[in-house]
Amino acid sequence: MLAGRINNSSKTEFLFIPSVSETKRIIDEHLASTGIEKFTTTQLYNGETTPKPKVFSEEQKLQFLIKAYPSLPETRPFRTWSNGLITATPEFFYLGTLIH
Repeated sequence: MLAGRINNSSKTEFLFIPSVSETKRIIDEHLASTGIEKFTTTQLYNGETTPKPKVFSEEQKLQFLIKAYPSLPETRPFRTWSNGLITATPEFFYLGTLIH
């Protein structure tokens, strides 16, 4: 393992992949912290309005996750027993395939 030091970046990084329920929590917290509304209003035939959940595309959800990634407790850098530093990355290439 090639861990980073104070002035050198880590050559070993980890990728945190949240579960489906954790992904929903992360996105909800990100939307709340940025002020993005999770609901839209729909006009009913009688003139009243009702809240309706917004539908975000998979690309939008991915962008929310990437923006929230650095602030997650699970992605904080950590020290090894030899005082090296291991950092997180939101995406990396593995054998030519982009993983995020």
